[in-house]
Amino acid sequence: MQLSSGDNAFAVIGAGSWGTTLANLLAAKGYPVTLWVYEAELAERMQQTHQNDLYLPGIELSGNLTFTSDLRQAVTAKQLLLFVTPSQVTRQVLAQAVPDIAPEALVVSASKGIENNRLLLLSQVFEELLPETMHGQVGFLSGPSFAMEVSRGMPTAVVAAARDCQVAARIQEIFSTEKFRVYTHNDIIGVELGGAMKNVIAPPS
Repeated sequence: MQLSSGDNAFAVIGAGSWGTTLANLLAAKGYPVTLWVYEAELAERMQQTHQNDLYLPGIELSGNLTFTSDLRQAVTAKQLLLFVTPSQVTRQVLAQAVPDIAPEALVVSASKGIENNRLLLLSQVFEELLPETMHGQVGFLSGPSFAMEVSRGMPTAVVAAARDCQVAARIQEIFSTEKFRVYTHNDIIGVELGGAMKNVIAPPS
């Protein structure tokens, strides 16, 4: 799966602090990125100011970013879809997005957590909702990361996990920067659980 900054644009689904940070990271690398924002008023404000004053105040956002509250518009014809929604709404948002996801798209989840009502890992949610033909195109990005630290250029390391080592390597290539180091692994469950529990086991600072 070969993607480059010249291919069709990427989409980041979820404009919280982490989603905005990752969208900005990709845009700063030259990728055209559409950021889906749940709140329509916030999307309009971000389009005007190129700042997310609600979830990531004080951080200037790349000119390669565009913003929308229209999920279909965000998802359609994108070559990479990065889901960064809260775990309790990931199923709902993904279900709405699936009909418009391009069959060849690379789908990545950077959400952390476990589905509240069914106690499913998000990888299980993605497997339930995505066509079986796309299961090999799904990856998960997680680790001991903090949005404001990444946005300020502080060194951070995360892991890209996927069944297919080539998919994990492609995610690594897309997201890696000098300060944002991405390792690869095929242990999706381990990477998910580590990300979900990081705030519980992290020492107080």
